[in-house]
Amino acid sequence: MIQKRNEGHLFAQRSYLQSYDIDICYDNISELVDQLKDRKLLERKIANVLERRHNFCFEAHEKELTAFFRHIISKTAKHSE
Repeated sequence: MIQKRNEGHLFAQRSYLQSYDIDICYDNISELVDQLKDRKLLERKIANVLERRHNFCFEAHEKELTAFFRHIISKTAKHSE
């Protein structure tokens, strides 16, 4: 993901992407252009995305999400009785 760097501000999304090394942050357009022309950098980012792509799809979290929604639905049903 390409994001403008805003030093001094915390962004959960940026921290998450940085933890996987799949982000491209820039301060100005010329810096962004340089990064997008850097083949080794882009190859590393692409490899990291492909290696971790299962983390970014619904199926990877389906069981946990289903359990969460069932729990919420059951709590809601109990309160409405």
